[in-house]
Amino acid sequence: MYAFISSAYLLIFPLLFLLLILAPSKHRAILIQLRSSVQLSLIVYALYLVRQMIGLFQLRKLLKMPNANIDYFGTGLFEMGCMMVLPFLFLQQRILNSWKLGFVIWLVLVHMLQRQDWMIIINGWSIVNAILFYISLVTTIYALLWLLKNQSFSSAQ
Repeated sequence: MYAFISSAYLLIFPLLFLLLILAPSKHRAILIQLRSSVQLSLIVYALYLVRQMIGLFQLRKLLKMPNANIDYFGTGLFEMGCMMVLPFLFLQQRILNSWKLGFVIWLVLVHMLQRQDWMIIINGWSIVNAILFYISLVTTIYALLWLLKNQSFSSAQ
């Protein structure tokens, strides 16, 4: 379910980018907030990847695998490392409101997906659950951003 966040980001980010270009100016603020919510959802995906890496490390220790020279650039670990670190940069407001880091992350995700030969597994009801999970996650983040914006506006008055 958490892995669906990356697939949804691959589809939604370019769509929001095009809508920001083509939409009238009265809808731009809503689309920018929605893009910020989608970008912040990647933090949940980064935490999921951190948990996956901890599990792999524990499995390697359990099986007493030797410490071999690992080619970090050839195994996808470099991309996973980027995906574990880069989304946390969205916690800065200036970076969250720009599209540049989001585009870099989108390119890293496209590269990771090409490495897997564009293998996206869709399994009946699990895709429905994943879509509903993602919609609720983005809605929660959007509401949190809205509350934080209104809180800072009311405290400034």
